[in-house]
Amino acid sequence: MPASTENELRSILDVLPKAVARLPSPVRYRAENALDGFIRARALLPIDREMASFRAITAGEEAASALIRSLQLRDYPGSDLIDLKKHPHKVAVLFFLDAVRHELAGKGTVDLSVTLGADPPKLTVSLPIRQFVDLPDDLANIHIELAEPLGLIGTKPGVEEENFFDKAVQKVAGSRKVDKLIASQANSRNHILYAHDNGFPISQVTERAIDLRENGAVLCLIIAIAILQVNHHQSFALQCLKGYLKVIKRSKAT
Repeated sequence: MPASTENELRSILDVLPKAVARLPSPVRYRAENALDGFIRARALLPIDREMASFRAITAGEEAASALIRSLQLRDYPGSDLIDLKKHPHKVAVLFFLDAVRHELAGKGTVDLSVTLGADPPKLTVSLPIRQFVDLPDDLANIHIELAEPLGLIGTKPGVEEENFFDKAVQKVAGSRKVDKLIASQANSRNHILYAHDNGFPISQVTERAIDLRENGAVLCLIIAIAILQVNHHQSFALQCLKGYLKVIKRSKAT
């Protein structure tokens, strides 16, 4: 990871708790509980691996819930079909974001500069112009700042907008059916809490695994901030929501 990217990430992580504290309460409390959950997971890891794993799982789901509530607070079409009481709906958020990252990574590297502000909570996304055109040295640091952090939209020739993420979703799922994969992940907590016919529950969670789960949670919270910072619907958020609703098999017609 380039040093500039590491610095941006470190800055975002430093600001995130302060930004979260200023979000509307339906998002704020879930987001703060998510961040606290990962702190507790790391504290528990040396003494109770199973509960550390449980804390990390629930923290990830809390972050997904915060993102879902941000969509609902802004009345995104179809967000009312997402049920926070259903574990598969929350697990599917993290699964789908993996598909989104896979899709964007497949498009080649685009140099982005991302910053997070705390008061008010605001995500700023800008693109260095130098990656598109040659510039003289004195203009090399000029950026285009997006008016909306989620204002872009993905397109593919011959592919409808609602099908944009289909291949990426299947790629992330691999040989497994998407619905069965999500159901299995949603039920993972039971395997670390309850004994079975052949023995006691055992977790193999590691600090690295907790880090990876936290990375997904942080992404959820950053997106929630981006959604809430404007009152209208943003194009990429709409596109992603359509893809996510397909994953959980919910639509306006159901």
